Amino acid sequence: MRSKYLKIVREKIREGDLLWFPKNTARIAGVIASAYLKKKIVGPMNVTVAPSWRCNSLCKMCLVKKSSAEEMDIDEFKRITDELADLGASVFSFFGGEPLLREDIFEMISYVKSKRLITQISTNGIVLSDKNISKKLIETNCEIITFSLDCMNSATYKQIRGVDKFNEAIEGIKNTIYFRNMFKKNIAINVNFVLMDENIDDAMEIIKFIKSLDVDLVTSYPVLEFDHLKNYQSKEFYTKLVDLFRKFKKIKNRDKILDISTEYLDYIIERITDKRPRVKCFVPISDINIDPSGNVFPCMYFWGQEKIIGNIKGKSIKDFWYGKKYAAIRKELANCDQCDALCHVEPALFFNKFWFKSNPKKA
Repeated sequence: MRSKYLKIVREKIREGDLLWFPKNTARIAGVIASAYLKKKIVGPMNVTVAPSWRCNSLCKMCLVKKSSAEEMDIDEFKRITDELADLGASVFSFFGGEPLLREDIFEMISYVKSKRLITQISTNGIVLSDKNISKKLIETNCEIITFSLDCMNSATYKQIRGVDKFNEAIEGIKNTIYFRNMFKKNIAINVNFVLMDENIDDAMEIIKFIKSLDVDLVTSYPVLEFDHLKNYQSKEFYTKLVDLFRKFKKIKNRDKILDISTEYLDYIIERITDKRPRVKCFVPISDINIDPSGNVFPCMYFWGQEKIIGNIKGKSIKDFWYGKKYAAIRKELANCDQCDALCHVEPALFFNKFWFKSNPKKA
């Protein structure tokens, strides 16, 4: 289990929520049983919602083809959240776009928190350079705040993120940590660091720089190269990535610096060196992804390609989740081998400990 989630499990037990762990263990068992039975018997464990596609960056590696689609209103968001909580969801993540550009985002976060879901938000941190906004975010008690930062200078930031906002992003991280510490909140503040040609040579120094900002953990993973993206890396990139991940494995007290499992590091090394097929993915069974308009996607790969299962605005999520169309998509994706996304691979490596059927063919 990744460190940030293990920390939350410990906190839930400390808070006296003694049933949280056994309930979620049962849900995990339900996901595995659903895969074996080829029939969905539990609701989604992980929810990712993009409240808006609006963004203040132009990142070259962004998965999403952004549109000016209508955004669901707060009442519809609350209805969806209610249903997902009733279905047994555990983790609720805000994605984007830049979710903090949504005017009612703090009401959204607070409502999710009221449903006792683990709440996470991903942000580039630019708007958090405003202390009033960073203070409000901390006051929501969101359990995990994940910043995106891939470099340690303005020039590289602009090259990767498409805007000259490095200083604002750094200030946003510092402000958020300041208020977290001042209010003594048990909030994990982490940074996602996407590896690519522009930064891989300086990766170790960048990690030191990010940690010097007093964040809790850094998650560093390679850029995804889906078919519809044009950010393909050089041939040398993957040789460098293998060397870098081997260095990661040797870092002293690594679990206090990097939020990456040894299993994931080994998996990517073996994938690149052609020694391992892709691991079986459980995301279509365990996760649900919802865009600002209420469109549903089985995973982030399809989210990026705008391949929609259907729309849940004004509809029963339970009926949708257990419906024939979703079942057909899960059957189609049962042996999907399209990506090595960290957010999909890390849980898959855990689930595969209990999967005794043959894995998909080597991609």
